Amino acid sequence: MKNFLIDPLRNLEPYNRLVKDIEDKRSPIQTYGIIDESIGHIVYALQEHTDRQILLLTYSETRSKRIYEDIKNLGKKQVYLLS
Repeated sequence: MKNFLIDPLRNLEPYNRLVKDIEDKRSPIQTYGIIDESIGHIVYALQEHTDRQILLLTYSETRSKRIYEDIKNLGKKQVYLLS
């Protein structure tokens, strides 16, 4: 099923490399340069495109709550915030 919110990311080479690293089970994977407003969107898309659990670590509780809410608002039902 097409998802207009995340399928356009498949046209981006850096995103495809990230998906490939996840599928190839490379660990750990680190990214940089993603603007704060896009992190929830990217995590949501990665989980949808790889069908794997994603663990996201960040530097503050406030930031983690904001990302958590972003992912929940995109429709993910199984999202957990650990603090």
